[in-house]
Amino acid sequence: MFWRSANTMRLVTANLKGLDRLWQVSDMRSLLPENTRSFADSIAFDYKSAAGATGKLAPPSADTLADNKYLARLDFVELNLKDAIARIDNDVAKAVGLGAGFSFGDGD
Repeated sequence: MFWRSANTMRLVTANLKGLDRLWQVSDMRSLLPENTRSFADSIAFDYKSAAGATGKLAPPSADTLADNKYLARLDFVELNLKDAIARIDNDVAKAVGLGAGFSFGDGD
């Protein structure tokens, strides 16, 4: 739906900025032991890097999606988001004493 209005990347960028803002406002960093607080900083960096990259991308189209440079930029965004997820799931969870159970990753 958004491709018609050319707002796809604006939406993605706004969502990434929202995730970063939520991360900051929730002050998850304060839950971490002092020696692991860099995890929170790394996650914030990942969100900012992804939002910065999507903010510079043209809306997706048949032409842009056929462009290897465009796809490489999307790969960069994906890399940052996967890194943030892995840090939250592994590093942050472990640092605050949480473990992944059977349904940890299914959205329930």
